[in-house]
Amino acid sequence: MIQLPINFIKTIKSVHKKKGDLWLHDFHRLIEECEERWQLQILQPFDLSYNFVAPAIRIDGTELVVKLVIPGKDFQAEVERTIFI
Repeated sequence: MIQLPINFIKTIKSVHKKKGDLWLHDFHRLIEECEERWQLQILQPFDLSYNFVAPAIRIDGTELVVKLVIPGKDFQAEVERTIFI
């Protein structure tokens, strides 16, 4: 099971307030849903700041990085600027 660092938890609660509390409460369910949906295993995260970012391995051995964020306008703007390969 992935353990979130205390400083990350404090940051999420401080920045996102109630929305952050709810996201943290559902975090492990979110991880399970991602692993099932995309047939991958999410590993221990990199150093965390404002988003959850971790290496993962797909069932076929492909290595990738997973980023989980609390949805909001900042995230939507980032998605619109991102090029997916």
